[in-house]
Amino acid sequence: MAKLSLNSVIPSAKLTNYLLIQLPKDDKSQFLDRGGYSIENWQQLDRDLRSQILPLEAEQMENTRYGQKYMIKGSLTGPNGTILQVKTVWIVTESLQGTKPPDSSVEGEKSSPLIIHLPPGFIRGVNFSILKSKI
Repeated sequence: MAKLSLNSVIPSAKLTNYLLIQLPKDDKSQFLDRGGYSIENWQQLDRDLRSQILPLEAEQMENTRYGQKYMIKGSLTGPNGTILQVKTVWIVTESLQGTKPPDSSVEGEKSSPLIIHLPPGFIRGVNFSILKSKI
């Protein structure tokens, strides 16, 4: 297990153009809305991912042509107090390997601050899967 950097890059477009808007397929906005997250407070979701999810242990998954995948499962307490059980998938991109600024890398890995993204067809950022929710 590893820990990912609290300074990981979470593209605002991933939050505002994907996770927090209603989509016809793979919609996550309704799930996040249960916790009180919306397009109006997208910055709160960014802060909460950094303070509640990124400090947790990251499980190494497969290494893809885009980089090494990691999964973090955890509880995300929304602004309304509702606890959401989430699974996040992060990728350390190959283009960043080889440099290591202080306190910004995966333990044991040579990398700079993380850029998180998914394979083609997805917007760069965090991928949420619903494990269960407490409402």
